[in-house]
Amino acid sequence: MTLPVDAAAFLRFTPSPDGPRLAAVLQGVQWQEARLYDLRTGTHETLDQALYVSSASWSPDGRRLVYGKHDADDPDAKSLIMTRAELAKRRVARTAFVVPVIAQPKIWILGGDADLAL
Repeated sequence: MTLPVDAAAFLRFTPSPDGPRLAAVLQGVQWQEARLYDLRTGTHETLDQALYVSSASWSPDGRRLVYGKHDADDPDAKSLIMTRAELAKRRVARTAFVVPVIAQPKIWILGGDADLAL
């Protein structure tokens, strides 16, 4: 399948462990954009826009996604965002944690609805 994309510079991308989705970071004119692509339908949804967006890390089951960002309004403000990957449920499940550095999470502690990425 060919993924329909616009003329944007893809900086980083991470396929979901279960295969049907792709988390991508694109470079825009003023900021970077985190997107979630559905590889079955070719559609995408913008997750976030920021001065810098780190590579995403998927939970082992592919249900959650976490990424870091430097806010465009305050470049010193750094956040770690965890979100549900299901497009319909994602908006109500977004949680931000303030962290001292931006890093791609490597370890997942699974606890049902209280998963933690480190």
